[in-house]
Amino acid sequence: MSRRRRYSTRTVADDGRIVPWLAAWGPLSYTPEDPPPRDYFFQYGWVLPGIFNPPDAKRCHFYFGASVKDHADELFSFWRNAREGRAVRVACYFGTARGGAGVTAPVAVYLARDFRGRDGYLLMQHGSYQFVAGDGLAGELWRVTHQGFTLARWVAEAKFGPHFVKCKTPVGNVRFTTFFSGEQEARVIDPDRVEFTESVGCRVERRVVGA
Repeated sequence: MSRRRRYSTRTVADDGRIVPWLAAWGPLSYTPEDPPPRDYFFQYGWVLPGIFNPPDAKRCHFYFGASVKDHADELFSFWRNAREGRAVRVACYFGTARGGAGVTAPVAVYLARDFRGRDGYLLMQHGSYQFVAGDGLAGELWRVTHQGFTLARWVAEAKFGPHFVKCKTPVGNVRFTTFFSGEQEARVIDPDRVEFTESVGCRVERRVVGA
């Protein structure tokens, strides 16, 4: 029996920078400017098998983590456009994890449309994606980054009722989680770089270390 071929998903480039793509080198190191030739490479079931629960069948197709391919149609549409040379990059930042430079997250931003046909921006970070709708990137990002741990106000209202806090942080300080949670969840890397801007139904008390 021949052994199954292994693909690297190492995201650290030779110069130490962290790329926003799924891999810095090898067969999975595609970008929107140099996309994979077919959708075969988006089967996360075998690319990242460790992200699934043990009972899940590893041999099933999980395109972008979705068990039903149609649920990821807007991502497939984006990559089809990329294969036709129609990927429009808005911004691209490489991450760092060096001593004095601190830690920043990699992120790439492209023009895209969601499943409702709304124009917006697709934010990429390794194998995770977030769609941000809006007429202007700066204005929309300003709005959504005022919300902690989710990029959508309705999630905070639904989970925490009348008690939640708005905050802002640089986009390089945000780590996106799953695209398919439906809750636009995000992680903050360095809490010291978070600025609280408004509290709803509660009071914010920030503890200062050493005070």
